[in-house]
Amino acid sequence: MEKLEKKEPIIISLVIPVYNAGKYILECLSSIQKQIFTDFEVIIINDGSSDNSKEIIEKFIVGDSRFILVHQENMGASAARNNGIKLARGEWLGFVDADDIISEQYLEGLYKATQKQDSVDWVQIPNVYEFYNSHKEKLNKWHIPKLSSNDDLFFRHKYTVYIWGKLYRTSLLKKFSIYFNQQLHILEDFVFNINFWDKAREVGYANSGEYNYRLSHGSLSRGVKEDKILSRIKACEYIMKMKSNHSKLTDEIIDYFYVNHGVVGTLRYLIKGKGYNYLNSFINYIDISKIQFKDIDLLITFKSRLLFILLFLLINLNKLFSKN
Repeated sequence: MEKLEKKEPIIISLVIPVYNAGKYILECLSSIQKQIFTDFEVIIINDGSSDNSKEIIEKFIVGDSRFILVHQENMGASAARNNGIKLARGEWLGFVDADDIISEQYLEGLYKATQKQDSVDWVQIPNVYEFYNSHKEKLNKWHIPKLSSNDDLFFRHKYTVYIWGKLYRTSLLKKFSIYFNQQLHILEDFVFNINFWDKAREVGYANSGEYNYRLSHGSLSRGVKEDKILSRIKACEYIMKMKSNHSKLTDEIIDYFYVNHGVVGTLRYLIKGKGYNYLNSFINYIDISKIQFKDIDLLITFKSRLLFILLFLLINLNKLFSKN
């Protein structure tokens, strides 16, 4: 990884991991350059791209010293983000995916939220939109509820799984060496958020700005992969083992992580990707002893509860056929 020349501290650092994002990176960077709030730096980590990402970025950043391009061998998004954290000079740090777009008020709204009270250690944007090709043709809107980080419902909103749409206090990240686990390939951002949440004080909420999250048409059509099923379950088992080192993690929160993000989340992935031939393998992967029907009360949405009922039926059918 390259070393950067030391400069004066700034307010916000944005970290963007880039791997073969030539199709979208210009649109992403342009949306950042148009920000109303201007006291920021953008650390772009080129993770060994083999397409034209490097050339596009190099041409774009000419004349704008706020954009910094760093190259590394292909090590994955987690390694790229970790390098970005180490290089960040901003008081606050945020992440943007290379194919996503932020509104002009994005950083301004988040910065204002950081100034509301001294005890705020991370802030969140009010709205996230999903889109395919044009961010002007939005599909779904996530409105982020304003919950205390101590509220039991805080980690039950799917938005808390993701790292984008947020700013983290950089000094806290570096003080407690909070980085991404490079051994996890799924839910690594969720584990990162849990680690930060355990050390953070209050969460703040912006009143303006939006994050536009690009959906990939091909992500599910490529089919379900068995290693992703196992990786998701392993990630949730890893989360369950974190309790001994995290004072805020209660039994109920741990159970929710495993049931919703591990079990129900994997079943949702299988159904969306039409990976029905993996259902039996999936049932064998999970720890059935941790699944009880009363766990349905942990789930919030109707779809999640419906999937849980389906899962419970599959588990019992599996037991029945195993005996015969």
